[in-house]
Amino acid sequence: MALLCAIGLALDAPPGVGIGLGIVTLFVQVRRVHDFGRSAWWAVAAWLAPIAVLPAYFIAGEDTVALLALSIEIAGMIWIGVIPGDAHENRFGPPPPFGLQRLLTGR
Repeated sequence: MALLCAIGLALDAPPGVGIGLGIVTLFVQVRRVHDFGRSAWWAVAAWLAPIAVLPAYFIAGEDTVALLALSIEIAGMIWIGVIPGDAHENRFGPPPPFGLQRLLTGR
């Protein structure tokens, strides 16, 4: 997740790259929520949560809403990133063995 964020910041996320990174981020989050036995809808909800603050745009202004949306997105990424995976098999399968390949590729 940190690598995807760094790439997005380094490239200043042009529209096509930003959408692509967003989709890849969603796939990574889906794998993570499956690690701790949750449905992929949790990842979708975390990915779409910043959109929930759009009505506040008309009340608070652009800067406040952008900061709030960014805060919600970062909180969701931290939440998904720090919850440990299940130690035993869950409905999505056994936990993947940890090794250098998993560290580098996520598989």
